[in-house]
Amino acid sequence: MKLLLALSALSAELAASYSCNSACEIYDNEVDDGYCDCPDCSDESEWSCSSCGTGCPDYPGSCEDRSRNCAGSLFVCDDGCQVDNVFVDDGDCDCGNCEDESSWTCSSCGGCPESCGEASFCSFSEYSYSDYSDLVSAVNSTMQMMMIIQIVVFLIRAGIFAYATYWCWKKNKQLQESGQGATCGGVTCMCCFCCTIFAICFTVDPANPMPRQAVGAPVVVGATVQAQPVQAQVVQAQVVKDDSNTA
Repeated sequence: MKLLLALSALSAELAASYSCNSACEIYDNEVDDGYCDCPDCSDESEWSCSSCGTGCPDYPGSCEDRSRNCAGSLFVCDDGCQVDNVFVDDGDCDCGNCEDESSWTCSSCGGCPESCGEASFCSFSEYSYSDYSDLVSAVNSTMQMMMIIQIVVFLIRAGIFAYATYWCWKKNKQLQESGQGATCGGVTCMCCFCCTIFAICFTVDPANPMPRQAVGAPVVVGATVQAQPVQAQVVQAQVVKDDSNTA
């Protein structure tokens, strides 16, 4: 979360729109706020570099330095450097020995400013390491979970593929052995698109479907015509009846 806030602040900084006389850009809400933000204090109508108690930013033509508080109270560092009170306990070491911060030291912050007016950004350092590490851990955990899901899905798809290939091969063999033959049809296309590409090789639609026969119809086996069992029973019953009448 802190890392996102830091990135958001950086994006806002890049979106600054007020241009100083030196072409330096600052935020619109920093104009006439009692702080000299421009190197020549051109953003303040009531202040100048000479009248502002803390002077102007130390880098003429640049926006890289901290703004100067002209009307507010100041924090005096051990070496005599004056820091605006708004920068006390803000997570950045502004004094040479970091005495303006109660939660940070030069060692824990990763260093202290070498001259008055500079700052060591301890809070940004924290975003860059601890929060970044947490973010990386969360991303790694998510990637591992996604990899496990992908492996499970792959195994399921592989099982479907193997079974469908076997079923197509078996069905194709049955059609060939029955004399119907096999061709490409609706079932074959469905198997090809949904389950296995090998359905192209092992088509499962009958080429010559066997016609359905009515009950009692004669069955042709070679050149011999045989009656169905039902018809044979009727003929036998008729013969028995005729014999009884004769007797």
